[in-house]
Amino acid sequence: MIIKIIDIEKEFKNKESEIPKIFDYINQIINEKNIFLKSMEIDGIEIYDNFYEYFLDKMESINIIEIKIQTLNQLIDDVIYDSWEYIVKAIPLIERLSVSFKKNPTEKSWQELGNLFSGIEWILETYRNIDQYKNLSELVPNYYIWNEYVVELEKLKQALPDFFEAINNKDTILIGDVLEYEINPLFESISEKLNKLAKKDVNNQNAN
Repeated sequence: MIIKIIDIEKEFKNKESEIPKIFDYINQIINEKNIFLKSMEIDGIEIYDNFYEYFLDKMESINIIEIKIQTLNQLIDDVIYDSWEYIVKAIPLIERLSVSFKKNPTEKSWQELGNLFSGIEWILETYRNIDQYKNLSELVPNYYIWNEYVVELEKLKQALPDFFEAINNKDTILIGDVLEYEINPLFESISEKLNKLAKKDVNNQNAN
């Protein structure tokens, strides 16, 4: 098989024992060039995760692996856009859950609430991963707006402990109130900040 990364090509044998060598080689190039792995195109099929398992399953038949890479700036731009996209889609869910918990929440309501918290954890994790870079002012499209975004996320973090307590107590009225009066306004504000940060055409997305 042939591994292609940037303008470099290297041949490996189609053997399971070669897999560690392949990943070592890819990681070496990525570290040397200060780039990031985005995906792998394996014989025309683009794979975004579970690379090792895919290699194990298809090892004998793989011909060409093209490594799709991105710079740190591109990675941050993608994360910002994905965060904006998630927040926008979550706002109608929050509004619906607020009504549901004030009336008679169903099992699905509780499941969706759990999914919402998973999404919030993901948003906070991606923020922490980006905010660690010392030269962040050079990496984000607008450092001033980014700091405003961080302020809103900190408010979101501060709202979570009382929210968790309401959930543990199964106080459905309070859950609905927190969703309506705390979480939803914060998501609206976060959406506004991310809209300004996102480099992709979010205006067309809003129109749709």
